[in-house]
Amino acid sequence: MKNNLISFKTLFLSLLTGLATGSVVAGFTIGIRILSNYSQLLLKNAQVNPFDSASFFLLIISFGALAGYCVNKEPDIGGSGIPHVSGHLHNQLRQNWFTVLIYKFFGGLATIGSGLTLGREGPSVQIGSAVGQAVSELTHSNQKVQRYLIAGAAGGGMAAAFNAPLSGLIFMVEELFQRTSRELILYAGVIVITANHSANLIIGNKPAISIPTITTIVPNLTLACLGLGILTGLSGILFNFLIMNGKKIYQNIALPQWLKSMLPFLITGIILFFDHNLFGSGANLITFPLGENPGISQLSYFYFIKLALVALAFCSGIPGGIFFPLLSIGALLGNIYGTSLYSLGLVPQEAILYFSVIAMSSHFAAIVRAPLTGIILIIEMTGAALPWLFPITLVTYLSYLIADFFNCQPIYVSLLNSILSNRPSIDSKN
Repeated sequence: MKNNLISFKTLFLSLLTGLATGSVVAGFTIGIRILSNYSQLLLKNAQVNPFDSASFFLLIISFGALAGYCVNKEPDIGGSGIPHVSGHLHNQLRQNWFTVLIYKFFGGLATIGSGLTLGREGPSVQIGSAVGQAVSELTHSNQKVQRYLIAGAAGGGMAAAFNAPLSGLIFMVEELFQRTSRELILYAGVIVITANHSANLIIGNKPAISIPTITTIVPNLTLACLGLGILTGLSGILFNFLIMNGKKIYQNIALPQWLKSMLPFLITGIILFFDHNLFGSGANLITFPLGENPGISQLSYFYFIKLALVALAFCSGIPGGIFFPLLSIGALLGNIYGTSLYSLGLVPQEAILYFSVIAMSSHFAAIVRAPLTGIILIIEMTGAALPWLFPITLVTYLSYLIADFFNCQPIYVSLLNSILSNRPSIDSKN
């Protein structure tokens, strides 16, 4: 009997798409690292050297101008890009792969490299999808294959950004495609694995965040996890509320888009001048328990100021994602929770790190409503051996249920609906 599952042409296109996606996302990551390091160097010397201070703010303004220019040239690059990819896969939106790829790449370098509270993971997903669309259109693939290549490359972009191939594949199915088939798993899986491996060959193979193996036995762990699940669920509701209402506020501000794009750069630049710890998406905040962990009041300050900064930047419509910021904010909340239990003598100090890690997964599930991705992602990106897989699953699904109970819509669904409501004739222009 003839086996109709494998098309060697599609398999070859999948390998080609994965190689291209991994290489482009790796270049994107390297560019962000270079710009971030230079921005942090200027910021570090800004308070003691007036020239570096002036140089830092001039750089911030230049980044803002570049980001505004990119959004003006291609509006579809605004935000993380994940809702655009989802809309494209479900025939609700169309994107020009060439302009999206070019302007998302350089616009993302400007926003993320400048130290705004934005992540590169969402942009990497949209950049990957543009690569998949390019391969499919240039090779005149049919619509079915085109969707496999776009979805697989989007998952490959996430895998390359986080060094998390399983998460990239699961996210592609759970959030983007929202259904599966043997062909999708085959071709998209090949793209994700190839993208992840090619990126690792360029930027190295190591966890996104290095966390030591956690072996501390926490008493009454299940009971403690219940409280954390409720807390992160409520925080996820607050996060989505701020993002969606922040976008409405920006839309009602009677300013040209280029000036709206400049606002988060200027405000964030001033805040960073006084507190360097707030630079970037927040990876440094996740690892607080590994060093001199701040007190509850300072952790609460970081939690609320990061919420404000991510809303300030993301809602303006400039390119950049909320993926990593929402994880770092979740880690801060888990740190606050764990530190509170430790101060009451209910858990050992080593457990604070565990609660920080597990809160990342549950916060993700409450906001994105993709619990499987949240669980696997945190395990992959931290490289931690978590002996308590049941507790992380329990907290993640409890947080999911809390957000669902209060009818909090998944963030990417809300963002896609907002895009569609503001652009009802999107298909007609294509």
